[in-house]
Amino acid sequence: MNGLTPKQKSEITSQAIRDYLATDGADRHIIAFSDCNRVYACIINTLTEQDCKALYKLQSRNGITADDLYQLRYEQSKAKILYLRNRADKIINLCSVAELEREKAKLQNTAKTLGNALELILCKELNGKQNADSLPYDEGGDIVVNGLQYQVKYHKGSIRLKAIATAKAKRGL
Repeated sequence: MNGLTPKQKSEITSQAIRDYLATDGADRHIIAFSDCNRVYACIINTLTEQDCKALYKLQSRNGITADDLYQLRYEQSKAKILYLRNRADKIINLCSVAELEREKAKLQNTAKTLGNALELILCKELNGKQNADSLPYDEGGDIVVNGLQYQVKYHKGSIRLKAIATAKAKRGL
């Protein structure tokens, strides 16, 4: 990855995860996955460094400026599904994959992702409301349910290291 040694990659990942957790504005996290044509939402009340190391990997961002080269990315795998099934505080059998795709197709803005559609479905299911996409991760979650901020991630969901650095700087860390 852009000339990084495995040790450097590991050190950057560990530091990024620690910084992410130190600046996270969410009260809880929902990590979703699809399995057997169903979408499951896993609620994690307290996201830990171990959780992040199991679920996220450091990834290059192609064609981006020098100060915005990397991101932590959640990509679904069988091992991560097993981890989530064992780790989640609650699992919701949310909808079919086809329903999620239909919800995405309804979105007017073509820049919207399956993650945005997932947030809408979660809001309906949990009687919550969606926060603005422009809200930085360190100021709140993607959705609000019963006054709690939830950060939501679905397959290929990511957090840019530049956003983490910005959040750290705002806090003087």
